[in-house]
Amino acid sequence: MLSPSVDVEVLYDFGGLRIQSTIDLPWLVPVLGDRIADRAPDLHISRTTSAPSAARHVCTFDGHYKLSLEAIGDDWLLRYGDTCSVTIADSARTLRCYCPDPANLPLLPEVLVRRVLPRLATLHGQLPMHAATLADDSGAVMLLGASGAGKSTMTAALARHHGWDIFSDDMSILSDQDRHLAFPTTPGVSLWQKSLDALNLPREDCRPIHSRQGKVWYAPQPLQYRPPQPLQAVIMLSIDPEGRGIEWQRLQGPEILVVLLSQLVVFNPRDKEKIAELVARFRQILDAVPIYGVAYPRQYAALPDVAETIQRLRVGPA
Repeated sequence: MLSPSVDVEVLYDFGGLRIQSTIDLPWLVPVLGDRIADRAPDLHISRTTSAPSAARHVCTFDGHYKLSLEAIGDDWLLRYGDTCSVTIADSARTLRCYCPDPANLPLLPEVLVRRVLPRLATLHGQLPMHAATLADDSGAVMLLGASGAGKSTMTAALARHHGWDIFSDDMSILSDQDRHLAFPTTPGVSLWQKSLDALNLPREDCRPIHSRQGKVWYAPQPLQYRPPQPLQAVIMLSIDPEGRGIEWQRLQGPEILVVLLSQLVVFNPRDKEKIAELVARFRQILDAVPIYGVAYPRQYAALPDVAETIQRLRVGPA
């Protein structure tokens, strides 16, 4: 079980942000050694026993967690039902977490890492995407696709059998500063049990996920810091219902751009000016990075060939 302990101050890296937290975040890699003093924290996370102040509802995000965004004056509140909430203050640099029922404490780091921090990254100049990202020392690849397209399973396969590092499960962080870089966030991936069995993943690298019965978190050991890598390609995965084998093509055009931009993660969907800025910045990345579509049959036996295709495309097809 992924269970946190509190009141232990630890430094973490998440998507290019340095985080100082008194809540254990087992989904992240701690900052160790000489890197501890190399920069000041961007965010401070702590737990409070005081319920948040009354807030004004702004919106509710779609997805598994159904987070609610609320406003408290100049501050913000992200609420996960009655289970836990996170108050965001001091120009998005201070996070105070409220979890009234101790039985729900294991869920708090999960909500923070998988949903709160990615959205918060937009307020610190980063570009979050609903996508998985993997990398090695040569560069990074971002995987997108509809639910059921196999993003998580393919991510685990590339990590397990090809030695790639998992940079993110379903929330990728990009930067358009200097180079088009992909930053590591969570060094693991969420999988159903059947994928774990089919890929023959080591049980010692897998843990149950508190909020998703039947799913496991696969994080290849040992967990260690990985530097950001230049984004080499964007791969849009899909399942071929005809099962005709693996097919790929270079994707271009405004309809592809619309699909990709729909995966951009924003903090406040009501802030049209900020969204327009994020869209313009992300379009510049897409203009520079090749986009490919890869369709394959829904068979675990096809995954090694799909992985080879992705490896080939990220350095440019022959």
